[in-house]
Amino acid sequence: MNSKKLLKTTALPTVVACSALAFSPYGVQTANAAVQIAQQANSIKGTVVDDMGEPVIGATIKVVGAKGTGTVTDLDGNFVLNVKPGTKLQIS
Repeated sequence: MNSKKLLKTTALPTVVACSALAFSPYGVQTANAAVQIAQQANSIKGTVVDDMGEPVIGATIKVVGAKGTGTVTDLDGNFVLNVKPGTKLQIS
């Protein structure tokens, strides 16, 4: 399908859907909630070490209760993760 035809067939439904969302109270609340979440998230940094104080390479840091949210430590055992204050982490 050429780009002009694709634009014509998808542009109008997209505009209509976005317009309906803009006038919906749910659309406004969702947009505000996304901004608040972004403003409340904090970047935390840490280092995972073993009993001997050596960095743990490839340790998994997961957010408890949030499937698919987490990170892995680097070669020095360091990690960075954006989470809200009070979030519980699981390290394995």
